Amino acid sequence: MKISNKLNLPQPFVDAVQSDYKPKEHQYSVTTILNPTRQVILSRRYNDEIVQDVADMIWMLFGTALHTVLENAQESESQFKEEYLKQDLEILDESLKGYFLSGKADLLDALQKRMTDYKTTSVYKILKGDYDDWYRQLLIYAWLFTKIGFEVDNAEIVALLKDWSKTKAKVDKSYPQLQVQVVPFKFNDKDFEYIEEYIKERFLELKKYENVPDEELPMCTEEERWNNGTKYAVKKNKNKTAVRVLDTLEEAEAYKDNLQEKSDKDNYWIEERPGTDTRCIDYCNCHDFCPYYKQKYKIKEEG
Repeated sequence: MKISNKLNLPQPFVDAVQSDYKPKEHQYSVTTILNPTRQVILSRRYNDEIVQDVADMIWMLFGTALHTVLENAQESESQFKEEYLKQDLEILDESLKGYFLSGKADLLDALQKRMTDYKTTSVYKILKGDYDDWYRQLLIYAWLFTKIGFEVDNAEIVALLKDWSKTKAKVDKSYPQLQVQVVPFKFNDKDFEYIEEYIKERFLELKKYENVPDEELPMCTEEERWNNGTKYAVKKNKNKTAVRVLDTLEEAEAYKDNLQEKSDKDNYWIEERPGTDTRCIDYCNCHDFCPYYKQKYKIKEEG
């Protein structure tokens, strides 16, 4: 990856985000396999051409700093910090011989049988309560530890909320009351059965598409693209502002017809507002190499 510095930030900022990382053939990390297949393949395929600006990586620096501070703290005899794990996946499927899953776990407490991972995240993540990605990540690390003889039956995310507001916490009891939140998880045998199948299926799919042309890579789903969904705006005459915005065309049609029945003077019509792919636009570092992004967004930007 190439690093740009549009704001001409001091060199230490640039040095801190520089990396000599090179994808290893047939080896994927825990965090990598959680991403859509198209993003994984394109990120590896164009690793040397991807450009990211240091200003867009500031929160990554905060996350790195947090991990560094905690890594330097003294652990107890039953704790293992920043443990590097690597597993040959032939144990899941003979066709995956020579394929490896790797990762570095933040903290394992063998006595408590507990995995801990540190995150810097947004308040929105906590308010939404959608922790599926955290659940899978911790469960994969736990699975890796079981393969070297440890027992893990629970885990936790210690989340530092980067956009937390003390003022909002005082006036809204549903808002996180502290800047640090702990999100716990419990694991059982069914969880481990699920994640083992998940790992196998992810690797089989990645293997299938490793050498497939860009245009033939599987399309990311709307959910994976963080698409906010197409909306339908009911508008009056030539007004720019919608009377109401609805989630489905059927709802919009019914609402428009009801308004039209009450007025024979006004003309109501429906404007379709396609959903925005937030991840594609703001959070995918390989979007410049993605045929979907180039067709839907880049051509418009350049045109």
